[in-house]
Amino acid sequence: MLEGYRSFIWDLRPQTDPYPDGYFWSHQFWLVGGQAGYAGLQTRGSEPTGKIAIFSVWEALGGEGPDYAAPFSGEGSGFSVRIPFEWRVGSTYRLSVAADGDAAWEARVGEVGEPEQLIGRIHVASGWGGLGDASVMWTERYAGPLSSCADMGYASALFSTPTADGGTVAPVSHRNHLGPPPGCPGSAVADAPGGVVHVMGERGRPPGG
Repeated sequence: MLEGYRSFIWDLRPQTDPYPDGYFWSHQFWLVGGQAGYAGLQTRGSEPTGKIAIFSVWEALGGEGPDYAAPFSGEGSGFSVRIPFEWRVGSTYRLSVAADGDAAWEARVGEVGEPEQLIGRIHVASGWGGLGDASVMWTERYAGPLSSCADMGYASALFSTPTADGGTVAPVSHRNHLGPPPGCPGSAVADAPGGVVHVMGERGRPPGG
């Protein structure tokens, strides 16, 4: 029996499409006795290209998926699985990460009320446990350096409150944090009904402009 939780489930609603800026709406978690992983939606993938869903775990041993599965390196190393996923502004998507036996994890995604798609499966060391009791939902802009706030395309997404073990365990607390670059007009992290809204960039500014 794994120490820790066997699944996380959460919803994500993109409220803008900031393309051509690259943004990642991600949920990061930690495995007991092991490393971290993350899953979410991106606006601008590289492999595959276009809108994608992605699931990765640092220091994983391998994995497989219906479309893309490969090791990654750079900010640490690990294994990543990804699928093309044409998310739409205003639609709500359910994402999940769940144990598949004692040494593998799988992630899925689908519009709420519709069948979910497998993003892929990742294998980890046999000594790693289940999901730890803390996680982080974050928004990352990865479309090159910023010389000013005007370079930041407007991105907004609503993250729901995550739950563990099939919705039976809810968080007892949370904290909102806005990282650098500080002071850009409009950027904010704020509570909203059912979750938290992440905003980056200035409303009304053209995406990528």
